[in-house]
Formats: sequence, structure tokens, C-alpha cells
Amino acid sequence: MSVNIHSKKVELIKTDGGEITKLLNGDLSFLKEVYVTSIDHNSVRAWKQHQKMTLRISVLFGCVKFIFFEDLKSIKENIKSKSMILNSEDPKILEVPPGIWFGFKGLGKGKNLIINLADHIHTEDEVIRVLPNIFEDQLKILLE
Repeated sequence: MSVNIHSKKVELIKTDGGEITKLLNGDLSFLKEVYVTSIDHNSVRAWKQHQKMTLRISVLFGCVKFIFFEDLKSIKENIKSKSMILNSEDPKILEVPPGIWFGFKGLGKGKNLIINLADHIHTEDEVIRVLPNIFEDQLKILLE
């Protein structure tokens, strides 16, 4: 299995005095929860894995680096990874299936805002977390 993350360009419509970012349209029947996460400049959150939730994430404000691994063995051996940077100037939406380990770092100055358009309601028993210091070498990838 390879890290199967889909990226889709998001429509950005320029208007007088601002912009409209069109994240989704069409059939939204999958949508169960929408939440926004903030991450400060140079802060890191890692590692977690959703068991049931497919994430559809985009950066609303700022710039965030994401790294994805297929499993814990991949993290330990630093293989089968995918790294992506999302920002609000060139918006994209990432679709992350259940079972993928990931972490992220705020690159933009101040607060960076991430939106998740999820197909499953977030619960703590649906997420597995591993402390970031367990995989110090892999954390360096995020810190670069």
C-alpha cells in the first residue's frame, strides 16, 4: 500500500475587496462534521491516525506543512511518506483516507487555520495518537 492522498485545486474567486474560496459543491451527503483547527507559527502536531474518518482538509488562512505515513513502521523507517504544503494563497483540498498517520506544522506567521470537512463525527476513541518525540528523526522532516 502506498500513501494515497488526493489533492484537488480549489476555486478561488477574486471579488472587490477580497476573495471567495469554494471548497465543495454538489452532493454533500457525506458531510457529518466541519471543524476548524488553528496552529501557531512553528508549532507541530504529530502523530495521529483516524480509524474511521476521511479528512477533507484545506488551509483557510496561512501556510501549513503536512506529512503522511502509511503505518507506524513507515514512520520509524522514514519510508512511504508524502509531504505537502497547503496555503491560503493557492488553495487545495486534501482527501486523507482512514488509517493514514500524519502530522503538521504551522509555517505562516501567527495563527494558521485548517478546516476539516469530515464524513464522520470526531470522537477520541476514533483517533490513535503517538507522542511526537517517539519519532524524533521523522519529526525533523516536519521541522525542515
